[in-house]
Amino acid sequence: PRNPWDASRITGGSSSGTAAAVAAGLILGGTGSDTGGSIRLPAAFCGIAGVKPTYGLCSRRGVLPLSHSMDTAGPMAWTVEDCAILLQAMAGHDPGDPSSADRPPLDLLSGLEGGVRGLRIGVVRRFHEVDLPASPAVRDGIERLTSALRAEGADIRDVTLPPLADFHAAGWVILMTEALAIHEAWLRTRFHDYGEILRERLALAVLITGADYVQAQRRRRDLCAAVATAMRGCDLLVTAGQPTEAPPFGQL
Repeated sequence: PRNPWDASRITGGSSSGTAAAVAAGLILGGTGSDTGGSIRLPAAFCGIAGVKPTYGLCSRRGVLPLSHSMDTAGPMAWTVEDCAILLQAMAGHDPGDPSSADRPPLDLLSGLEGGVRGLRIGVVRRFHEVDLPASPAVRDGIERLTSALRAEGADIRDVTLPPLADFHAAGWVILMTEALAIHEAWLRTRFHDYGEILRERLALAVLITGADYVQAQRRRRDLCAAVATAMRGCDLLVTAGQPTEAPPFGQL
């Protein structure tokens, strides 16, 4: 799909069709799946709202699997309010999905009109200023956002987390190993039926050892603990959804 704001630019993936349709006004909202950014990336590039929910909140039944411990399904819409309405309907236990959390229903709509006064908002500047420097336009957008939130009464503070490369390395090893476990038989018999980018990534995963996978799981646990510690003093964290604007076709 082409980006509705500029047809020479990409929409991002992999939930690109939903993002393009929402941004173009063809639909009011839709669903996407997100393992390593497939809701968040196209939402950022197309200027819409998208939510990667907490793991287990929404059923994944019927979704083509990629990584059993990271796959999620979530809403994409023009506004945060529309995403909340969709997520309210999507969330809930599904016995047909072993990862589905059996927990009481959530009320995701009652606080939407409450404003941001008193919210403790942490800005992870290291991510978009040092580890993966964002473009001037993206950094300016973050500064304008935090200034607006502060003016509305939010408490804005800086938060430090481990290097972004640590999150990427652990996530990539886990994702690729689990994806290979799902797709290995088809790769052996139908290698060229896969797209070039995906098949090359999956082929590289053959080199990942069991020890690598276990170490990545251990590092993920440490990183989750670091984020949980940071969240004790914050209600939410802010950083760049993507470091640049949507690039033109052929530049990736």
